[in-house]
Amino acid sequence: MIDLLGTEMPDLRLNIRPGAQGQFVYETSQGRVLQDGIWSLLIEQKPDGSGYRPSPKYSTFNARSGSLGSSPLWKKRFHSQRAIVPATGFHEWTGTQR
Repeated sequence: MIDLLGTEMPDLRLNIRPGAQGQFVYETSQGRVLQDGIWSLLIEQKPDGSGYRPSPKYSTFNARSGSLGSSPLWKKRFHSQRAIVPATGFHEWTGTQR
């Protein structure tokens, strides 16, 4: 964890796809911290125990702002598990899904 009151800044990372490592800022009792994490809502341990992956049970990893407080998948998390994702831009895939 990195104390954001110091001089540490987020790393420059390009093209962070779902399931890849990103950086997140969240609040703790000691203040805001910057930490690496998996860009996905629900993660689980890989079957071979070598790390973590996005849960294959869910195809979604983001939501529209209008449904955050009412959707069964997002409602609880919206109120208790918030974070800041440092970014300078984003894009949305529109091509063929694999």
